[in-house]
Amino acid sequence: MDKNGRIAHGPQTNIDGDICGQILSGQQDGPVTINNYYSKSVPFRPPVQKPPRPEKFIGRENEVADLLRDLKPERRVTICGPGGIGKTALAAEAIWRLAPDNNPPASFPDGIIFHDFYRQPQAIHALEAIAYAYGGDLRPGISTAARRALAGRQALLVLDGTEAADDLDAVLEIAGCCGVLVTS
Repeated sequence: MDKNGRIAHGPQTNIDGDICGQILSGQQDGPVTINNYYSKSVPFRPPVQKPPRPEKFIGRENEVADLLRDLKPERRVTICGPGGIGKTALAAEAIWRLAPDNNPPASFPDGIIFHDFYRQPQAIHALEAIAYAYGGDLRPGISTAARRALAGRQALLVLDGTEAADDLDAVLEIAGCCGVLVTS
């Protein structure tokens, strides 16, 4: 950023001078355009997006163990029940145990994608986040980009608050070989 609060234009370079990072344009307080450029020397790092970990989680060891056993590629697991019983807390604790650091777990080497439908109920936002997590180009359309991003991948999609989703089917139909954990 320069002394006038403008964001730098042009490719950012690493020490070796290869193009990597992002090209940013815009003002500090205005809209910013981000275009990702990655050279072949920059390895892909799978996304590991986790929900906030519950502060207190006591007495549900059997449920966590069952959930961890059930989470596998190409499998959909649903936690459902009335509001306030701890569905999100159970899912979050399981995800944190599955991936305690920021590395993808062995069972999901292509990472973890988390979407909170309570905060963003539109499926289009979930699809867009999936495409962006894997560096996808949103052309020709967001659904196509998300499907392409997950093609052949073994990732875990964690979809929280799906009862608030406007079109959950749109997200589920692009999951491919990924595991899916749904709370509702």
